[in-house]
Amino acid sequence: MAPFLFLLFLLSEAASDLMVVPVRPGDEVILPCQADDPFIRAVKWTRADLKTDNVLLYTDGHLNTTHQNPSFKDRVELVDRDLKDGDMSLILKNVNINDTGTYKCRVKTNDTDQIRLISTIRLQVTDLIVVTVDPGDDVILPCQAADSSIICVEWRRPDLKPDDLLYYRDEYWNTTYQHPDYKDRVELVDRDLKGKDVSLILKNVSRHDTETYKCIVMTRGSGRTKGDIDFYKIITTIRLQVIDLPMVTVDPGHDVILPCQAADSSIRAVEWTRPDLEPDIVLLYRDGHLDAADKHPSFKDRVELVDRDLKDGDVSLILKNVTINDTGTYECGVKTNCLTRKKRDTNSDHIRIIHLLVPDLMEVTVRPGDDVILPCQVADSSIRAVLWTRPDLEPEYVLYYSDGHLDPTYQHPSFKDRVELVDRDLKDGDVSLILKNVSRHDAGTYECRVKTDGSTRKKRGIEPIRIIRLQVPDSKGNFLIYVVAAGVAAAC
Repeated sequence: MAPFLFLLFLLSEAASDLMVVPVRPGDEVILPCQADDPFIRAVKWTRADLKTDNVLLYTDGHLNTTHQNPSFKDRVELVDRDLKDGDMSLILKNVNINDTGTYKCRVKTNDTDQIRLISTIRLQVTDLIVVTVDPGDDVILPCQAADSSIICVEWRRPDLKPDDLLYYRDEYWNTTYQHPDYKDRVELVDRDLKGKDVSLILKNVSRHDTETYKCIVMTRGSGRTKGDIDFYKIITTIRLQVIDLPMVTVDPGHDVILPCQAADSSIRAVEWTRPDLEPDIVLLYRDGHLDAADKHPSFKDRVELVDRDLKDGDVSLILKNVTINDTGTYECGVKTNCLTRKKRDTNSDHIRIIHLLVPDLMEVTVRPGDDVILPCQVADSSIRAVLWTRPDLEPEYVLYYSDGHLDPTYQHPSFKDRVELVDRDLKDGDVSLILKNVSRHDAGTYECRVKTDGSTRKKRGIEPIRIIRLQVPDSKGNFLIYVVAAGVAAAC
């Protein structure tokens, strides 16, 4: 008996909506399909672009593998073989790049011989790499070719017109069709393509560079002509995120909330990570429970969610009794009720990245009328400019030093002739400030910023590398300077 009679299915197919499901290689994915009628006689999943289009056939309570495409052998099954509530969703295991395609779910029920199309799904399997960078920095988008006999390298950004960022063939740059936004801003890490490295350098990034980039190579191994589209092979897809990380500052010993809000309230799992740690898991919450497996031991009994019920999509993290070792970048990810199943049952796209700063406090004694040094040290000695500010003042500039000269143009008048650098030559990265003849009016918060050779941002758009609270009380006695090490070592 033929399991499917394709007589009237085109009517149903025309009404079907296409759902796009992204997944990464090696993961499992669920392709959802739901029938209104629970009395199901047969389920068929197909992929029309294959010579043998049968992905899965389930009829009369049994899987029929007679005409199944061999690439899906032992990799597909139904979420529920009993088909309770009409659930005919497909599990596809250990996906690879060749699984990319359009899948169709059809059903035959007891009340009809008609074959009905229930679901059409476009599965996209991409080896997606997420790269995060600050505005103004340069970034390398990594790409490695499998074959060293490279004829041509292309980098594209599909959302642009033209989409060409870089075209390199036979040791020659072709900029004819290059998008103007990338003129003089892109180059290859290695023009000789040694070691099959075809990575791209993108300079002076801005928020407008946030998007998906594709690395495409052409090798001598294919033997085809350039006109054949298969001659080119996309080997890497990269999602570039250009963001100013929100910074949360908290003193040691306090509790802090790292805010994170999901747009979808149907959350199955929440994952907070800190990528510089091993293991990197700060908190994993799934199926209504905290999962302590693989969690970094330093966070034991110190983390919880603000709301375990995850009302309104609030997945914010509480971190208790913070220490200086908690300083770092935290990433918040969620997994909703639909689509992918990951190796760790999460690994969703990050919806929030936060830099937590836990300053180290230092006490310094000073008297009114004395001079004081506000210490600031930079790891990178290639300093182009130094900026000291006091945010409560207008203008806020205490000292601005650029290209070997002090610039008093915007300096607050109260600091005229009273400030200088400890070392104008900036040897060993010392950018400490001397403040002369201190008075109680000098009490306040001072911020030290630097601009290095690798930075292209404007002078006020750089995070402070040191924050100092200067206290100068009226009464005689000991007076304290609280020095806050911001822990952003000249990466600006």
